Amino acid sequence: MFSQWSVGLSGGYAYNYFDYDPQYMSGLHFNGRHGVSGDLSVNYRFNDWFGLLTGVSYQQKGYVMNGSYIPNGSTEPYVFYGDFRRNDNYWIIPVAAEFLLGNEKWEGFLDVGGYSGYWCSSYYSFNDVMSIHLGYYTVSGKAPRAFDEKVDRRVELGAMLSLGVKWNLLRRLSLFAAAKTYFALTPQQKDYQLKHFPSRNITITTQLGLLYNFK
Repeated sequence: MFSQWSVGLSGGYAYNYFDYDPQYMSGLHFNGRHGVSGDLSVNYRFNDWFGLLTGVSYQQKGYVMNGSYIPNGSTEPYVFYGDFRRNDNYWIIPVAAEFLLGNEKWEGFLDVGGYSGYWCSSYYSFNDVMSIHLGYYTVSGKAPRAFDEKVDRRVELGAMLSLGVKWNLLRRLSLFAAAKTYFALTPQQKDYQLKHFPSRNITITTQLGLLYNFK
């Protein structure tokens, strides 16, 4: 195999786990958020086993949050967050080393590197069950979320790991499938208050795509 440039286009599923320690807020629980992802990748291959990878990726992150507690003298839980969902949209630029093993038809690959991301927009929806003087009512809605420069960290830095397999259909065209994990090393929020609980995104994507080889 010769040194060559290639460009790939892929898309698929994304799952984001929000790594957050509520500490004394024991009634606060976070669940993962399901979404979509898409990649436009550029590869440069030096030989038959090593190359470099970069490009741009769109990822949906976020979480689902529920919170409740039982007030003193009551047996009914008070829900202060009910099915609160946040959808955070990110643009990601990865830079990774790619290791390959296989033959002219099939190849497996491993990508190891880092990434920088930009938190471009955010939306939330909620379905809260609240109580006033033991009377319950439901509030629901959906709205864009405004960013706060003192609180939100718009740039995310982290490490990435990818495993995949590639099927060389033609001399210039390949079909590939990959599973990727993105570990954020920077918290999503700044240290804006005492007893701040750092929160980080861990995102897993599975994708199918096509790779075009220029040489």
